[in-house]
Amino acid sequence: MSEHLQSFFKSGIKLVALTALAAAAVASKPAGAVVIPGKTSQWQPALTAFNGKLYVAYTGTDRQLNVASSVDGLNFGPSVIISNNTAAVGPGLAAFGGQLYLAWTGTDGKRLINLMSSADGVTWGNKTLLGQPPNFEASLGNPALASSSNQLLIAWNGTDGAGSLNIACIVCVNQNYGTKRTYMPGSSKGVAITSANDNFFVAFQRSTDVVLTLMSSTSANPLNLAQQTTGNTSSVGPGLGSLNGYVYMGWTGPGFNQRLNLSTYQVVNVTGLSLVSEQQVPAGQISNTNPAVASFNGHLYYAWLGTDGRLNIDVIF
Repeated sequence: MSEHLQSFFKSGIKLVALTALAAAAVASKPAGAVVIPGKTSQWQPALTAFNGKLYVAYTGTDRQLNVASSVDGLNFGPSVIISNNTAAVGPGLAAFGGQLYLAWTGTDGKRLINLMSSADGVTWGNKTLLGQPPNFEASLGNPALASSSNQLLIAWNGTDGAGSLNIACIVCVNQNYGTKRTYMPGSSKGVAITSANDNFFVAFQRSTDVVLTLMSSTSANPLNLAQQTTGNTSSVGPGLGSLNGYVYMGWTGPGFNQRLNLSTYQVVNVTGLSLVSEQQVPAGQISNTNPAVASFNGHLYYAWLGTDGRLNIDVIF
């Protein structure tokens, strides 16, 4: 591994069931569904919790990368603009090992995947490209990041004609940096990834149909994905998050300007997912891009780009 990379790593809803977790949380959930002032984009946002704050990352209308934080999950401060770094679509965001990690598809004409990290969400550095020279990785859509207690993964759809689904190690227990697996058919709509109980889950819309697909892997073999079709149809890619052993998938219904939805899955048999509920939430909201889902302070947050180009966020429970 290069010295640069070493530095990088150092620095009409039918409710099938209602979980006890959701029932207990409803009474104490904060007021939600707000427009985040001053945050505008053309692409989907990314959400993650880090050091007692909820962070949102997004690509501005000028393609500059922006990161903002909130101590309550709803009121965000001024955005930190990561100068001289532009993205073709929305970024990926995750916290791991005392660092906040950002991934994005560059505007270099080759759509190369870039990585950068920060210890405080304000000062960013250790910029590198995913992969090894000269075989750097490129993405058609948004790259997505997720971490477990001891591993950090990235997922993306490739620039080949089929938009192949790729998943790779940034930090893995038994695999080297950049080790990846490729799955076909892929997607042209971007991907989502999260972890629950130290296992990983990937969701995407295959390019061969409009049905959302879920895939899962164990912590021992994080790149070895097993497929599980959801039955939900969407015109864009989904978002994934987890809380207390449940996996939550945010998605937009098929067609243009369609309503946002949330599917709740319980993790069974290590990595298998059992559907618990499907709800049209946030209520009455629509979007043309992938939503983002993340847990923070015991609550589930849902962020999306409104059709007016402004970022929105809600507390589901």
